Formats: sequence, C-alpha cells, structure tokens
Amino acid sequence: MKLAPTALGNFIAVIAYGHKDQLDKGGNPYILHLIRVMLRLRTEDHELMMIAIGHDGLEDGVVTIEQLIAAGATPRVIAGLKLLNHDPAEPYQEYVERLCQNYDTIRVKIEDVRDNSDITRTKPYDGDSVEGLIHHEQKQSWSVYEDEVPPVAKKHIHL
Repeated sequence: MKLAPTALGNFIAVIAYGHKDQLDKGGNPYILHLIRVMLRLRTEDHELMMIAIGHDGLEDGVVTIEQLIAAGATPRVIAGLKLLNHDPAEPYQEYVERLCQNYDTIRVKIEDVRDNSDITRTKPYDGDSVEGLIHHEQKQSWSVYEDEVPPVAKKHIHL
C-alpha cells in the first residue's frame, strides 16, 4: 500500500497529541523519546518511522487503532504496533520472541531499549537507591550488544 505524502506528518501529529500531557522519568516531554527512537533508525522508510514514533501509543492507551488508520497507518504499520504492544500478563521472554518474528519490530525495539538505557534521560541519581540509577528496561530487555541478542533475532539483523 502506497502512503499518501502527508501520512507521516498526520501520524506524528496524532501520536504527539496523544502523548501531549506525558512526561518521561526525567521530567521531559515523552514525545521526545519517541522522536529519538524514530530518528535513531536513520531511515527514509515512512512506515518504519511510523512504527517507531507510535511504538508506545497503543500500549499506553493514548491512541486507538482507528485513529492511527485515519491518520494514514498502513497494515504494515498496524501489524508492527500490535506486535510492540506488550500485555503485562505476557511473560517478557515470550514478548521478545514474538517481536523477533518481524524485522521492523526488532529494529524499533533495539532503538527503544537503547534510548531507555540512556542514563542521561532520568532524573539525577539521589543516592537513595540503585534502582534510581538503573532503568527497568536494562533489567528485563535484551542487551543492545551483539553477543547478548537472542539467537532468534540474530538471523534477522546485523548489529
């Protein structure tokens, strides 16, 4: 399916509006995380960019599939966003294995983990707990280093 020339802009506007009142753990507008993930992909593939910038929208409940389709999301985009949606009842390892079946979601999740692992995004360490220093994604996600990527993902990507 060919994207309309304005689809990416419309999609970003819907996502930005959905996240307008959200802040990240560092107190910054949450949309900045989504923009960084999208830009880290270094691609001109607008559908992949949509998946990246929308990767938390369904999970956070700030947008609906219907809104995203109306904004120009293609079946590829919707499929990627559904895969990235993590149900808390699903074991994390099963979620990661499911993500590894789709090249788009592998690329987006790796950049999401990289951005979430950036300690400069969090509030300054207050000395009260190590938990304030270590982001939860580092504890439960795969590492961004090649030797620690699950074997099922290695066949789809080159780090």
